[in-house]
This record gives sequence, structure tokens and C-alpha cells, in this order.
Amino acid sequence: IEEQLSLLEKRKELGRPDGYDYHLAAISAYRGDHEKAIQYLLDYDKKVFIVPSGIIPIYFAQYDILFNPLWNNSEFKALLKQELDEKEAGRAEVRELMESGDTDL
Repeated sequence: IEEQLSLLEKRKELGRPDGYDYHLAAISAYRGDHEKAIQYLLDYDKKVFIVPSGIIPIYFAQYDILFNPLWNNSEFKALLKQELDEKEAGRAEVRELMESGDTDL
């Protein structure tokens, strides 16, 4: 874990867009550093559209065993709810466009 943590921190310093913040959050949560884990998830959420593929949705953290120490954390729950609400808003917008027939690009 120490070696992986070191590599992930180096990737963060280099600004690599490869989802390192999610993994840093998982390690921090596992280690009990809840504030750091939440901050990494917030950082990840801000950059998630940079990565073209292999994106781990933030809401997956509610099933990721490494995040178990955060599952009852109110900030963590609020972050998950925000992500799910944003996704639902996007789905509603797509449904509305499809129903109106306005799906041409």
C-alpha cells in the first residue's frame, strides 16, 4: 500500500488525468483519514470528465470495501447524493429531449 500510495501521490503532483484521486481517497478512507478521503473524492469529482475511459463513478464508493469506514459519514453520504442527483437530472434532461423529438445534434 505504501508503494501504491507513493505512486499515486506522484501522479497527482504531475497532474495525470487517470483517476488517482479516487484511489487516494480509497486508501485514505481505509486508513481512517476521513477528511483527506472526502477531499480526494471532491478533487476526483472536479476532474472526472478529463479521463476518456475507465472512469469509476463516485457513487461506486458506497460499494467499495475500502470506503467502509466512510459509509456512515454524513459528508460522504452528501457527496454520493449530490452525484446521484446530478446523474438523475441529466437522465431527466435526456428523457425530455427524447420525448420532444429534439435529439438531432
